Amino acid sequence: MRKSLYLSLLAISVIFMTSCDECRKVECENDGTCVEGSCECPEGFSGASCQIEDLCITQEVTCLNDGECINGECDCKPTYYGETCEIQCLYGTYENGNCDCNQGIEGAECDVFSRDKFLGVYTYKANSGVESCVISMGEYENGDVWKVEISNISTFNDTDGYAEISGSSISFPDQEVTGSGNIKYAIKTTSAGTFEDDGEEITFTISITRKSSIEGSTEETDTYKFSRQSF
Repeated sequence: MRKSLYLSLLAISVIFMTSCDECRKVECENDGTCVEGSCECPEGFSGASCQIEDLCITQEVTCLNDGECINGECDCKPTYYGETCEIQCLYGTYENGNCDCNQGIEGAECDVFSRDKFLGVYTYKANSGVESCVISMGEYENGDVWKVEISNISTFNDTDGYAEISGSSISFPDQEVTGSGNIKYAIKTTSAGTFEDDGEEITFTISITRKSSIEGSTEETDTYKFSRQSF
């Protein structure tokens, strides 16, 4: 009986001493714990001595909008910026916390086409009576997003005119349009129009000069108020 007890104690002592020997020369960093000669590391640490830190875990980094944490910093998807990818700058340049929109774009996240609010069918009063015109994206749908096609700016049924949009402002750059009877009209803006929406009606008032290609014609100046129903 005594011999058996002695042998059991001896075995326990050998195991304990062996375990101590296994960890005697092992140094575990970052609060790691040696178990049977190997370091067990806390969450966020790895390596033979827990020397490798995963900053994404230890700093509790959270990346938004499908961003990925790499070495403690967020690697953002295209068009997203900021420390946690929290800022979107869709059609613009992001710098120092600000989103500078491209031409023809507006909004805090540069995600709104300025021209969209102008699109539609308008009426306006001219010397010839009430005229109508259409503002559409036309050929600029996939190109110069600050431009729109506009018809009948000469009041003589032209279809090849265009306008430029900047924020809430619209103007007709110097151009020549072709009206009825293949008569040419030189058009230019003298006072740009400003988009206004009172909830019932959308309007803008613009002043232009117009001169036809007919020999002896003189330059005319007109101010038109364009209007359409508000959506």
